[in-house]
Amino acid sequence: MTNRMKGRAQEGTPRADVGIRAFIALPVPEALHPAIIRVQESLAGAGDVRWIPPENWHLTLKFLGNISEDRLRRLTDLLEKVSNSCSQFVIELGGIGAFPNLRRPQIVWLGVREGGTAIRELAEAAESAGAQVGFPREKRAFHAHTTLGRVHSPRGLEELARRLEQVPDEPLGSWQARDLVLMRSTLLPSGAVYSVLRRFPLADQP
Repeated sequence: MTNRMKGRAQEGTPRADVGIRAFIALPVPEALHPAIIRVQESLAGAGDVRWIPPENWHLTLKFLGNISEDRLRRLTDLLEKVSNSCSQFVIELGGIGAFPNLRRPQIVWLGVREGGTAIRELAEAAESAGAQVGFPREKRAFHAHTTLGRVHSPRGLEELARRLEQVPDEPLGSWQARDLVLMRSTLLPSGAVYSVLRRFPLADQP
């Protein structure tokens, strides 16, 4: 791993007097990190890419942006109801992809092989909760994925596209999604640092 792939995540409590940059997500557990790191390393050196550190890997359900203390209180109440009404489920990652496509990659991601329907339903519930406290609904179609890297310039783009097409389409591991997580994103010159604001346990499977 290169230094660009290193990072850190922290847990903490937000200050009450400032807005918080936040999002709702399903974090990728550490057990899957080694397999995903191997995918990142197979692409390292191709293109001008800022690779996301393992502790920041997650599936975004709803990006909120800045949220006030009052909205945060109301949102946590709503997310508690969402988590109580949604059962735990299995997620399996696998399959490399890119936005807008593999030939012109701007964002490199891993897809979901299992659990896609449950993730979409949870994302829609998160959208509804956000809308109830004043956040606009996302206009783009939801696409469950874990971002691995962001392209910063056209340099080496052809080589990156070639490498992406060579990544095997295979499962990289699965886990039981047990928590819906409200995350804080702190922007630093070195990149974003994520911290857990609140975990919302999903209901036990019947």
